[in-house]
Amino acid sequence: MNPRILTLGAAGMSMAVQMQKMPDASQTILTQGAISTQPGGIAGALSIALARQGADVYLCARLGNDANGARLSKFYMNANVHTQYIAVNPDLPTYTSCHFAEKDTPCRTAIFEGAAATLTPSHIDNAFSMMPQALFMTWEGNPQILKYAASVAEEHALPVFLEISPVTDDIDLSDMPHVSVLTVNEDVAYALTGVRPSGTDSCLMAGMALQKLLDADYYIIRLGKRGAHIYDGIYCHSVAPFVVPVADSSGAGIAFNAALAHAYLSNGGDILEAARYGNAAGALTVQKNGLYKSLPTLEETEAFLRSRTR
Repeated sequence: MNPRILTLGAAGMSMAVQMQKMPDASQTILTQGAISTQPGGIAGALSIALARQGADVYLCARLGNDANGARLSKFYMNANVHTQYIAVNPDLPTYTSCHFAEKDTPCRTAIFEGAAATLTPSHIDNAFSMMPQALFMTWEGNPQILKYAASVAEEHALPVFLEISPVTDDIDLSDMPHVSVLTVNEDVAYALTGVRPSGTDSCLMAGMALQKLLDADYYIIRLGKRGAHIYDGIYCHSVAPFVVPVADSSGAGIAFNAALAHAYLSNGGDILEAARYGNAAGALTVQKNGLYKSLPTLEETEAFLRSRTR
């Protein structure tokens, strides 16, 4: 039976603007760059990735009563994500993230939370009526709502997965209820702990530092082409990567989290095997361009793993 997973976080649109030079204050420039829009929000993308892994996914989010909201609802339905717990806010626009990329300069990002930040406890209670087997939250929107959802899951003894990204200056995990699996990438681990997870010893130190911030069964640091490290409160386990050619790494973390959660819920909680599935899904994703086109199915992930164990 496919695991029934409730996802919670931001669902919205993502706009990417590429330019040769950012304008200065009060300056208007002409650029030969490019602009593109696509569905965004980590929870929305994660929901689609989980559905492609075979999970029965219910997304709890809030959209605006606008063209983007209507487009997103249809997009999720076509991706086999259940949408009955997506609420509409008639007064605020749909969540939009704007990414401005200048040549040879780190990307600048601005996020307009809009309707995504207006989920209430009643929305959460309504979503839990579908009796999920697990909750997967992404650190987006109102932190108090995320903490409330985690407390409801705890009352029902449900596994809780939490992905923290992005990190804001005012992030506060002090009263977050217990979670089963915390996942972060190496940059977020560094931002949260001040420890750069560059090797086995520093990954252990980063895991121990994360443990001081949040109570979890497992702390997973994704290291890209270096695989992943898992801290279980005592030991740090290294999960080897799969070496593949890289075309586009933008969806790797989302694919990893989806395959990890699906495998963990399907195999009785074997976190090392689940992370191996995560690495395989990430390896498949980076070989293709485009976030949603690159997310692998469960069958593709399993076939890849079989091909690497012959």
